[in-house]
Amino acid sequence: MSIRFSFEDLLKQPNIYFVIIFLVISVWSLTVSMFILPSAKGELERNIGLSKEISGYCKEIFTLEPTRLSYAEIRSDVGQFSYTSAVDKTATKYSIKPADYDIRTEQIRKQRIGKTQGATVTIQSVDIARFAGFLSELLEIWPDLKCDNLRLNSNKDKPDDWRAIIRFTYSMP
Repeated sequence: MSIRFSFEDLLKQPNIYFVIIFLVISVWSLTVSMFILPSAKGELERNIGLSKEISGYCKEIFTLEPTRLSYAEIRSDVGQFSYTSAVDKTATKYSIKPADYDIRTEQIRKQRIGKTQGATVTIQSVDIARFAGFLSELLEIWPDLKCDNLRLNSNKDKPDDWRAIIRFTYSMP
């Protein structure tokens, strides 16, 4: 006497589907409880730690440099970036006279990653402290503005008098 067992006969039994469903659910729940949940918990703990660290940095920035909060307001008041308006406002704040600087802008260039526009700003006479404040604030207010090249030449007549030539590139979003 031989007993033949075939897969087709097994699938014809209605109870086998309950067993298969039970096995699939069991394997899935074991996988979730042993692998997915512990890794998600670890990722959550890392993200919570990172958010606490970033929150501390933000509080430190806000207490040490509250003027950074006003930069977003300045950008929204001005609207679209313009070398002339950005340099004029920042130069005025640092008492750099319009007669002491020259702005030469270039055409807007289209590239793979977007549009860029270059400019060269030449300041004929400025002391190093005002120049450092001017450049620092200009780059902080406009994060898409990059200083490509900077050249400072001493004006020999005065001890703290410099001629600055700055090459900027603005990346348009």
